[in-house]
Amino acid sequence: MAAEKAVDLLLGPVVNLTISKVIEQLDLAVGFKQELMRFHRTLGMVKDVLCDAEQKCVAGSSGVRLWLEGLRSIAEEADDLMDKISYENLRREVAAKKPMLKQVSYFFTASNPIAFRLKMANKIKNLNAELDALNTRAAGLGLQPRLETTPEPRENRQTDSLLGEPSRIIGRDGDVQKIVKLLIDSNTQQPIRVVSIVGIAGLGKTTLAKLVRNNDQILRHFSSIMWICVSDNFDVMRILVQMLESLGEGHRENIINRDAIVQKIKGKLEQKENPEQEEKPEQKNYLLILDDVWNENRREWEDLRDCLLGLSKMNGNRVLVTTRIQNVATVMGVLPEHVHCLKQLKDDDCWSVIRHRVFGNSPIPSELEELETIGRENAKKCEGVPLVASVIGGILCNNCNKDAWCEVWGSIKKADGVLPALQLSFNRLPKPALKQCFAFCSIFPKDFVMVKEMLIQLWMAHGFLQPSSEGDKKMEDIGDDYFNYLLSSSFFQDAKTDSYGSVITCKMHDLFHDLAQSVSEPQTLILGNGSGSNITADIRHLNLISDEGMAAVEIRDAMPKLHTLLSKTYVFHDMPANLKKVRVLSFCDANIDKLPAVLRKLKHLRYFDVSNTNIKELPEFITKLYQLQTLRFMNCHRMKRPLEGIGNLVNLKHLYFNSEKLMPAGVGTLTCLQTLTLFVVGQKKGRQIEELRGLSQLKGKLEITKLKMVRNREEAIIAKLSEKTTIQVLALDFDGRIGDPSALHYRGSSKECRSEERRKHDEDVLEGLQPHSNLKSLRISNYCGEKCPSWMLGDLGNLGESTHLKNLVSLKLYFFPQLKIIPSLPLSNLVELIIDGFDELESMPPLSLSSGAKVQIQRCKNLKSIVAESRLQALIIEHCHELISIGDGLFASTCPNLEALIIGDCENLMSMPSLDGLSSLEELTLSGSTDFRWFTPSVDKLKSLKIKIWGCGQLKSIGESLSNSVCLKNLFIYHCDSLESIPSLDGLSSLETLSIEGCGGLTSLPNGLSSCTALETLKISDCDNLISTSEDLRDLRSLETLSIGGCGGLTSLPNGLSSCTALETLKISNCDNLISTSEDLRDLRSLETLSIGGCGGLTSLPNGLSSCTALETLKISDCDNLISISEDLRDLRSLVGLEITRCGKLRNIRGLGETLRCLTRLRKLHFGGFSAEEEELEEYPIQLEELSLIGWKKLENLPCQIQHLTALRTLRLVRFHGIKALPDWLGNLSSLQSLFISFCSSLRYVKAIQRLSNLKQLFIFECPELRGRCDEESGSEWNNISHIPDISIY
Repeated sequence: MAAEKAVDLLLGPVVNLTISKVIEQLDLAVGFKQELMRFHRTLGMVKDVLCDAEQKCVAGSSGVRLWLEGLRSIAEEADDLMDKISYENLRREVAAKKPMLKQVSYFFTASNPIAFRLKMANKIKNLNAELDALNTRAAGLGLQPRLETTPEPRENRQTDSLLGEPSRIIGRDGDVQKIVKLLIDSNTQQPIRVVSIVGIAGLGKTTLAKLVRNNDQILRHFSSIMWICVSDNFDVMRILVQMLESLGEGHRENIINRDAIVQKIKGKLEQKENPEQEEKPEQKNYLLILDDVWNENRREWEDLRDCLLGLSKMNGNRVLVTTRIQNVATVMGVLPEHVHCLKQLKDDDCWSVIRHRVFGNSPIPSELEELETIGRENAKKCEGVPLVASVIGGILCNNCNKDAWCEVWGSIKKADGVLPALQLSFNRLPKPALKQCFAFCSIFPKDFVMVKEMLIQLWMAHGFLQPSSEGDKKMEDIGDDYFNYLLSSSFFQDAKTDSYGSVITCKMHDLFHDLAQSVSEPQTLILGNGSGSNITADIRHLNLISDEGMAAVEIRDAMPKLHTLLSKTYVFHDMPANLKKVRVLSFCDANIDKLPAVLRKLKHLRYFDVSNTNIKELPEFITKLYQLQTLRFMNCHRMKRPLEGIGNLVNLKHLYFNSEKLMPAGVGTLTCLQTLTLFVVGQKKGRQIEELRGLSQLKGKLEITKLKMVRNREEAIIAKLSEKTTIQVLALDFDGRIGDPSALHYRGSSKECRSEERRKHDEDVLEGLQPHSNLKSLRISNYCGEKCPSWMLGDLGNLGESTHLKNLVSLKLYFFPQLKIIPSLPLSNLVELIIDGFDELESMPPLSLSSGAKVQIQRCKNLKSIVAESRLQALIIEHCHELISIGDGLFASTCPNLEALIIGDCENLMSMPSLDGLSSLEELTLSGSTDFRWFTPSVDKLKSLKIKIWGCGQLKSIGESLSNSVCLKNLFIYHCDSLESIPSLDGLSSLETLSIEGCGGLTSLPNGLSSCTALETLKISDCDNLISTSEDLRDLRSLETLSIGGCGGLTSLPNGLSSCTALETLKISNCDNLISTSEDLRDLRSLETLSIGGCGGLTSLPNGLSSCTALETLKISDCDNLISISEDLRDLRSLVGLEITRCGKLRNIRGLGETLRCLTRLRKLHFGGFSAEEEELEEYPIQLEELSLIGWKKLENLPCQIQHLTALRTLRLVRFHGIKALPDWLGNLSSLQSLFISFCSSLRYVKAIQRLSNLKQLFIFECPELRGRCDEESGSEWNNISHIPDISIY
């Protein structure tokens, strides 16, 4: 059935692609043009009956299904043939540039043009014969020509405004309130405001609209409310008739006059009385709800809007729209602030939906509490979609069988309502190529972060982005349109943007991933990470994440038809590779160090990626892959030399590398190039900056380094940067590439930089590198000039007033050791400015920047003064050693928008300025100022503030000005050794976080802690002299995290801990004198993590542990005097992770096995390091996925019970001094993926590892007998571990 789906849904786009490629080659076909034209005509005839064939196939006709498979085979063969013709044309184009002697030799090779034409003519003739036969069979099957149409409107698709049982609708109260506010807000002068609810299928858009429609505020506010289910068919006449019906007018078949209907609606609205309205308005207002809208035709909406405007001229009418497609809202003119993007429910809400469907309002019976654990796991898989949760609940209704609850997820795809609801979105995609693009995304695993740029290049490699006949758009631009459409239609989600607002990554919701898989099966397969092997001859796209369970023969048989191979493993071991049809080949992140010679035959290859691998060189045959569009070799640190002959790649559009030594010569001949990540200037031909002259299509980011190799201004002008209109991010470095400039100092020699010759050279060259005014980001590094270029200066000599930089958003200037004066900066769009390494700079000029700008000033060693700018949002000053003080007048009423002030490592700074004028300040950080002695900021007028002070060794006190501050939310004090006191916290009612670390002079916590009722996090660490907490915590009802560590003088915990009922995390560590916790934990029912470590004086755990029913993680370690662990442990049924290690006096270890057996959710166990007398555990929980064992005297060898842990994925073995060889049974742990072996002094043999086929990571540390035996070159054990991708031996 999967095969039929793939043919049905994706064959049309495949045929379209083949036809477009045939058209491309018609003009270039010499010797076989007539045959090719006949093929084009016949394929067009076959395409005409394709729609009919697809419908008959859905109806179950096996003959038609076979016919469709035959058509796919012919289309793919023709596509390959067109590719070969294209390759030959490109080969001849390259050959034409070679000396005549070489061209003569082609006559006697397989590349002889006459022989090639005869061969192609023969193949096309055979294809025509096959296509004729297929056409004849179509007639026999009764297939009729039918035009391609959009999907038929769904029959009987109706919704209503009735709400049912409101209590069953969970997690949407906030959404309702926001939409209600948007609808009743009177702050508008428009007669009609449109509000839109946008979200994927199943999120509950219609249900939310019902909640809004029946909300009391809505009922009181509007005179009339109309509900229309629009669905697929946006027919204005139908909508108007249904509006009339909604107002109480009976349906009349004979009403066909639109004006009559509009007048009737108008009359009804004027007559309508709403008994709910408290105040009767002079004019009646209405709310029209249009549910499930798909229309993206602006004219149809405008037609309806004109009718709505005619109904009422008064302000206050509203239209509420629900839709899956963002563009629907755009077409309807919805303002961004009036679009409500519906988010997924929380996991807890999904569980509530499931529980309500299964148990109603009744509590879960005590004997079925185990089902809640399983149910919550199922709720997480719902990914926040209430429809899925509801379906799960429906399946499990009245079924309390544990196995059924565990296996319910497998029933979801078969359930009505889930995938069919998403399938409708897929069917409605407006272009066949969009369906191909979406379906292709199933090649990635779930939750994979898709990089937009890379995804578009993959689509392009497969030909999905064919330019339309309407224009000359580049394929990348078409891909950008397709990506944005899929994003706006919710097929993609979780979009991340760069600093300039452009989307760079996204993900797919798991349900949409399931949909993509369902429409692309069986042509797409992900192999590895637990997925089964189902390799068939139908596979075209393979993602080989690992060779887990891989059948070499099956892979080999599938290779000849593969179009995509993404592999993180070397797939060519012991088998010949035949990838002759592959378009996309990626070994990114693979553990490989060489490329097989078979790749030279990949004439169809368009996308090739070997980034993050260990390969040592790119073979020369790469330059004969003439169809290559994208070549990536980023982070190939072992590659020694650049690729020679790159000029042969005449079709190359995107070239990615980031190592100067790999800069290829002759990129200037690649006139199609759009992406060039790095250009390293050299002096030899093919490496000079003139190579950039003809690359007029360059876009995105460009970094040019070693500009000191440019001879003069005239040579710099030849690069024509000013004509490259689509470059948005430009980096200019006069020395070698420095990666992250903020982490390094000037690369050139100081003597060289200060020479007159170098100064004049840099000024002239930078003058000639004027970029285009479209530039958004500019970075200049290692510039030895004393002045800025004229293109950065305006008519008045001020930086940026020229239109050359009018669109600049980011300006970063690193290491200008000669520049003494920076002109003022009136850059109206600039939001980021970095000034770093200006040795001669003594003062900063006024900064006239964009609203919300961030300014960072670093390593300006002579800087003495700064002038701020009113629109500044963040100011960072670091490593400015001469800065002694920041004047009080600097900020007063100057920076009302400043939100963050960070001052770091200004070692001579002695005081802070007044903060009176910083009414918006939210973050204040002071660090590394060794002479800073007091801190008394005035914060009375602030609304919300985070203060962070660290590394101020002379700071003795923090002024009382912080007391009674209602604005202080977070206070962090780190490594202030001389600090003796912190002011009373009595008035800090808004404080949410208090963290004190490394303050050795502090002897007690500040007074008034109990009054910080909003406190959520309290962390105290490495305060050696702290002997008393003194404060009572009983009033801290909001406290969620309490962490105390490294306080050696502390003997007891604060009182009142048991009253902190919101506490989720409690960590106590390295408090050697802590004798007792004294507190009872029985009321801490929210506690999820309890960690106690390095408390040598502790003899027992706190009481009441059994009441901590939410506890998921319990860690007890290095408590030398701990004697016993309470049997309460067995009641912690939520426990997922447990650690009990290095507690030398702990008794009855063997008996803990029975306790562990009760912990059915336990997945992680860290255990061992006990006294010599203690026996090993009798058994280990069978469900464990992670186990860490530390040996002790009675446990010097691996316990054989481990062999039964078949779910184990991670195993750590530490200090097993008795084992010389890993036991054979270890090889039975088939799920094991990570193995860590440390301090096993006698271990010599690891043959058992050879059978661990899924092992991905092996770490061996301090095993002296084993280290040499595992050496790659000569070790006797190397063959037992060589199959593991990630091996570390120390």
